[in-house]
Parts: sequence; C-alpha cells; structure tokens
Amino acid sequence: MYPPCATNIPKDCNEKYYCVKKGMGGHEGAFINFIDPAKKSKCKYIECGKKFQKNDKELVIYKKLHKLVKNSAIPSVFLEHFSNFHKKYCSINGVDYFSIENLNKNLGNNVRNIDIKLGYKSAFKHDSGLLKSTRHKFINTKYSTSHEYGFRLEGTTLKDDILEANKNSETLYNDNIDKYITHAGLPASIKDLLYGKIEKDSLSTLKKKEKYDLYVIHPLIVLNIFFKHNKKKANDLYDKLFDMVQNFILPNIKTALRLKSKSSSKKKAIGFVGSSLFLLYGSKDVRAKIIDIAHPYILDAETPDKTKENSFKVIYNMTMGVLSFIIILDYWIYINDNTWIKKNKNARKLISSSYALFIKDKESILKFKTFPYV
Repeated sequence: MYPPCATNIPKDCNEKYYCVKKGMGGHEGAFINFIDPAKKSKCKYIECGKKFQKNDKELVIYKKLHKLVKNSAIPSVFLEHFSNFHKKYCSINGVDYFSIENLNKNLGNNVRNIDIKLGYKSAFKHDSGLLKSTRHKFINTKYSTSHEYGFRLEGTTLKDDILEANKNSETLYNDNIDKYITHAGLPASIKDLLYGKIEKDSLSTLKKKEKYDLYVIHPLIVLNIFFKHNKKKANDLYDKLFDMVQNFILPNIKTALRLKSKSSSKKKAIGFVGSSLFLLYGSKDVRAKIIDIAHPYILDAETPDKTKENSFKVIYNMTMGVLSFIIILDYWIYINDNTWIKKNKNARKLISSSYALFIKDKESILKFKTFPYV
C-alpha cells in the first residue's frame, strides 16, 4: 500500500506548473498531477504521476536503466535523455502511481509541446503478437506518416491550431529543395519526404477521430504551428536533439551493431517499441526527452541470436525515427532562417551521413551482416 495521492492543486497555482494538460499524448487517465506533500511550495513541485500495476514494464525499465548505469552497462549520460525517475509512489481510488519528472517545469510561460511517435513501426509481432502488430501495420502504412517518415504526430497541446492549419494548407515545397539536399549531404531519395503533401485519409472513428487526424499531417505544418516562425527556439531545439543523437542515439546503435557478434563485452544497447520524442518549449527554455518506454528491449552479448535480431530491429526503428525527425527540423530551419548555412555544419554532417548510411544499408543492418559504421 502506498500513501494517498495529494492531488488538490492550490487555487493560486499557474497552469504552467501542471503535468496534465489538454491535448497531451498518451492514454487517457494515464497521468495525474503528483504533488509531494513534503514540499511547502506545492505549485513548483508538481510532478507527473504515471499509473502502474504490479510488474508494470515502464516502472521496471526506469529502475533497470539506473541499475545498468550503476553496473557500467550503459553510460550515465544516456539517462539525461529520459524523464527523471523519483522513486516516489502514491494511490488514489485503488490505482497506484509512480512519480516522474514534470517536463513542463522551468520552461517559462506559454509552454507548448508535441509528442512524436518514433519509428516506421509502432508495434512488432515479436512484442505485441499478430493481432496488434497487424492493426498497427494497417495504421502505420495507410493512415499515418510513420511508414514513410519514421515518425508521426501522436499528441500536442496545439491540436486545434494544427488541425485548422492542415485544412488550409496547399502543397508544401521550396524552390531550393535540391540545393538543401546537396548542402545537407542527404540522399536524393529524401526529396519525396520534403516535397509535397501527405495524400492519406484519416482513420476516422467516433471515439478517436481527432487523434487519427493528427497522424496524417505533414511534419512541416506541425513545425509551422509549433514554432510560429520562432527561429531561435527551433535552433535551440535542434541543439538539444543533436546532443541526444551524439550522446545517446548513435553510441547506442553503434554498441548494438558491435554486439551482433559473440563477445564478452559488458556493454548493452537499449531500444523501445512505441516510444515518443517529447518536445517542449516556453519563454525560458526548450526540452527534448524520450518518453513512453513501456516496451523495452535490452541487447547484450548473451542475448540469443533470434532475440538479438528482434531487439536490434527495435533499436534501429527508434534510431531512424529520431534521425528522420531532426532532418525534417533542419529543413524547416533552412526554409525559415536565412543564416542556416552558417549553423550546425558539423552536427548536420554527422546526422546526414548516419541517416544516409543507415538507409542505404538497411537490409544488411537488419540481417546483422558486416556494416562499415562499426
């Protein structure tokens, strides 16, 4: 039994301190505003309470990540790209919650967010079974941007504005798209993702129509509304994402590729099915974190070959989602910031070359054949 949750938010609390906000991603009722009763200034100490049951996978993996760092199996810097886990618990009406970092805090006023579901696939047969993976394949390929882009918009506090902008949008293009691809060092095949309009219908249902409407919106429309031409915040977010790529995403998949062969290494690689890139900014700061980590895969030298192959597919799926999104963000900055060519040169080179290599040798990578990146 855990102590009762203190959920009565003082009336003078500004909504900017809340964890739960209208339009946020995730399952309905999965979060509460978690108030630490030991703190005197309760407004500034509102965290996120995440619902869990016995042996909850997400709670287990938060604990596991800290244990992996303690055992030097993954670098401690990896944890910087996930929500902080507070090891605090409470119950309300028979439902248990654990406390994790409230990502809305300390960003200033007018905080806005987008929840980007990562991966070409949001479910795998080896993880969720045939029925669920088939349903997700149907959504990913026919009714979302996931299959083409490697990500989709899952949720946002700007839902109404983004849906309205999508109704009024024309074909999205830039006359200098070929010039951008050349400067960025990207493969020509990416042109179809940068140019044009998503020609997919929404999977309209009575219960989740607006949620599915978000799945088919072109990423450039999403970024137009998210940033409202705020070039500084866009560049700041690019820097945050590059830090994630440089210090987590690429080292992690590099370790996974090395683990394809039997070795005595104690290093491990981690991946998550259906995880999201949660992006926020306010008047003071920007933030980028990996969330929704309830379907984890941990790859090490002792992992059986078949499980190793499946685990790597999950890691690759997550990796490509992050790389694809940061490239689309870079293109948005190129369109809106005439100083683009002077910025992020080294970061862009690393990201573009990695993306190009992973796309070119996708089949070899997934089959664990020799790969030049390692």
